[in-house]
Amino acid sequence: MSDLPGARTIGHSVRDGGRAEQAAPARWRAPDGRPLPLSRNDGQDGARRASHARGDRRRRPAVPTFRTRAAEAAREWLGMGRHVLVVGDDGSGKSTVCAEIIRDEIAAGAHVVHLRGIRTDVPGTPYLPFLTHELARTGWAPGRWIHPEAVQVFSDELRGHRNVIVVDDLDRFDADSIAVLENMLQDTSARLVATSSISFTAVGLSEGLPAHGLLGQCAPAEVAMTPLGYQGTAELLEARLGSGAAPELVSRVLTFSGGIPRVAGAVVDAARWAGALRQEGGAWTEAAALEDVPLDGVAHALTGRLSTADCEALGLLAWAGPVRPEEASALVPPPVLEGLRARHRIVWHEADGDGVVGVFPPALGIAVRRRLSPVQEQSIEQRVSAVVDDYRVLQDALVGETGAAQSANDGQTEDVPLSWSADVVCLVDANVRRQRAAARARWEGSPTVAHALDYLDLLSHDVDVDIAEEVLATTRVSRDEAEVLLTRYRVAQLQWKAWAGADESTVRAFVEDCAAELGDHAPLLALHLRFLEATRAGEAFAVTAEDQPLASGPSDLAASWYTLAAAVTKAESGLPEVALGLIARRADGAHASVRPYLDSVRLTSLLLAGKVEESEDRARAGLATACRELDPVGIHVHALGLAQVLFVKGAHAEAWSLLDLSMRLGTAGPTQLTHGRALALASVLQSKLGHVELARSLNERLARRPDVYRSLLGDMKEWSTAHLLYAEGHIEAGDDLLWNAGQRHAAHGLRASAALLWATRARLLSAEQLEVVGRLQTETAMPLFGWVFALHRSAQSDDERRIRAAARASVSWSLPSLTEEVLLKLDMVRAARGGDPLSMSQRDRLLGAQGDGAGGGVRRASGLSERELEIVLLARDGMSNREIADGLVLSVRTVENHLYRAMRKLKLKSRSDLASARISSGWR
Repeated sequence: MSDLPGARTIGHSVRDGGRAEQAAPARWRAPDGRPLPLSRNDGQDGARRASHARGDRRRRPAVPTFRTRAAEAAREWLGMGRHVLVVGDDGSGKSTVCAEIIRDEIAAGAHVVHLRGIRTDVPGTPYLPFLTHELARTGWAPGRWIHPEAVQVFSDELRGHRNVIVVDDLDRFDADSIAVLENMLQDTSARLVATSSISFTAVGLSEGLPAHGLLGQCAPAEVAMTPLGYQGTAELLEARLGSGAAPELVSRVLTFSGGIPRVAGAVVDAARWAGALRQEGGAWTEAAALEDVPLDGVAHALTGRLSTADCEALGLLAWAGPVRPEEASALVPPPVLEGLRARHRIVWHEADGDGVVGVFPPALGIAVRRRLSPVQEQSIEQRVSAVVDDYRVLQDALVGETGAAQSANDGQTEDVPLSWSADVVCLVDANVRRQRAAARARWEGSPTVAHALDYLDLLSHDVDVDIAEEVLATTRVSRDEAEVLLTRYRVAQLQWKAWAGADESTVRAFVEDCAAELGDHAPLLALHLRFLEATRAGEAFAVTAEDQPLASGPSDLAASWYTLAAAVTKAESGLPEVALGLIARRADGAHASVRPYLDSVRLTSLLLAGKVEESEDRARAGLATACRELDPVGIHVHALGLAQVLFVKGAHAEAWSLLDLSMRLGTAGPTQLTHGRALALASVLQSKLGHVELARSLNERLARRPDVYRSLLGDMKEWSTAHLLYAEGHIEAGDDLLWNAGQRHAAHGLRASAALLWATRARLLSAEQLEVVGRLQTETAMPLFGWVFALHRSAQSDDERRIRAAARASVSWSLPSLTEEVLLKLDMVRAARGGDPLSMSQRDRLLGAQGDGAGGGVRRASGLSERELEIVLLARDGMSNREIADGLVLSVRTVENHLYRAMRKLKLKSRSDLASARISSGWR
């Protein structure tokens, strides 16, 4: 930092060149005599800064997106004159954000003092954050430190027109250091940027910390360091490994690390060192299980601030595996549990009298277990077995399921709870793993059809083909097996055979061999076979007269599958209202194994029928219920259903966040009928958001996914590929692909899929193409696409009123290129009559004044006032707050307040997000 023009650095403070240079010890000076900003407690940092002093300036690596967003938000709050508190987990990147703020403030001519929080249990050692700073005078000892002198020394560094105090780990400041910091803020005009691992707004979690009172006076804006999602993890892996990672590896690292950047980096480094990664087709993938790699770095990163009692509690909880809340409270004193929750080292979920508590992130649980000594293990096992129900059964089952993975330290067998980065998702997976272990124990004790079905259902959440084949090969089938149960088992066998790639003759022979034993349920297995064959042929499935007996019996299982097949048939043929009627008649009596897929077809049929708000309401309610009940299938289904709605509304970032949540479940198995469509939509969203490499990776994963059943709208591979072409600039190729694929689908009776492909083209349809679309519309009733095709037709006319009406109704589809073409046509019509082209504000008002079309505009949904909308649009066009204020004859503070409220309503984190935000229904 000392080589910045017009500034000299002493310690961590920066001041302008007009001030006298304070002497520094020779060992802390560069060869040219300039003082080096060495920290006495950070030799590595000092060496790095010394390199800068020598003029050895290397190209700084790009900062990951998630950190950049947090830094931008902090900068904006500083620009508004606010203090800032950056809150995040250990290893989340808080210090990197501080470094960005320091660099930017120095470049802006600010005076900066940088302090690091240090706490010690040794009595009589206050003021450590200041004593370890370079500004502390040589010879001052802790016992001789005088409070007023400390305030004067550090406040003297903050006498410029722009002053900032940056504090790493404010939650580690002792009371005396807080008093000095408080006086510094009072004596200067400095703004505070601080980081903390604990949110001081969390009731009951921070009252005992010395900084609590200071923040009450400062009232800082809080910026959260959210965990990495799928995209952030993919970016981190590419930066770490030098090239892209396969989606399966991204998901595994994300679940294993809990989305904590430092942990993800430690896991990847350890995996590469251990040879657990390999490159296939230019992408990194797993060569061995991540749970087998050394994880000492994870333990060091996440337990350094914990007390002995905290570490002992983590050992108990990690050894026990996911436990119930009452069991956790019996094992660990409540104050310790609350402290671990505050530090986010455990996650806790309770619902309907039940719940799960587990160590977070999963990699930490494994690392902690490996570091236990044999004596500790024996003591913990005695305590845990006395509290946790069926503890021994679960431990044995977990060992059997994960194999004999040997620890690098003590050779103990490890349980590997694959977990999502979001708390509730982490607990969903922990709950599934507990259920899966118990199901394996039951099946191994008695390999019956009933126990096999329970186990296979759970295996489908995290596919393990080898275990599934073992279960199917060794399960005992009794002659006295209940017909419904046996039918479910044979259907599961058929699904896993298809997933494994069995050819048509093998599958047909299997169905024929099973027909006699299934009795009245034999037509159900035949229906599944036809469904599979239609999927492989790319044709529409249709129920026939042969299937009719299933509608009224012989069981709820048969009737439910018949209803699902019939509903998919009707909706795919373009009659979603008929499909909704079929589902409504069966909804209450649907079999539990089929109900989630009926829900999926209902959500998509509502969307096709133009009932966008009802589809959204049902999806949101279903997702909330699924999260509350820790139901992974429900999360898959309703996250996709809600993402579809948000895509139609143009809320692409929010739609992606839902698919991000769903994709952390890992590789879905043959019974997850919606996973292909989720991958396709995820790829399309990433293409639209400009992340082409991630979109391509998802598209390649979609292409490799086995086809078992074609769900409503299918897996949409052509749709995904076309939008990847759009993102790469191949507009004509993308349009041709969508048109030709749509024609094939229409010829095979897949009219809904054809309409989707045609409706999402980038450019206007020709007159000849509109004739083809018109014939399809006469045979179907899908209002969702009617608005888009009306927009295409309006562009064929010279009627300005018609074009305006069509633009208002269809804009919620957020088709930028198409809408731009229509608006250009509107300008041509106006010019032909002697009128002026539409101004930018006229365009935004046209597209923002949403009518009764699908979705509604962001302006209506978010409740922006006229003034807020006006200011947001000007800010999006690149105008500064001062320029907006001058143009609208307002004060800068008024503009800032309007912009702040508008961004809160639009759920935007920083001003840079405005460029890609759908402010007025998303035509840009």
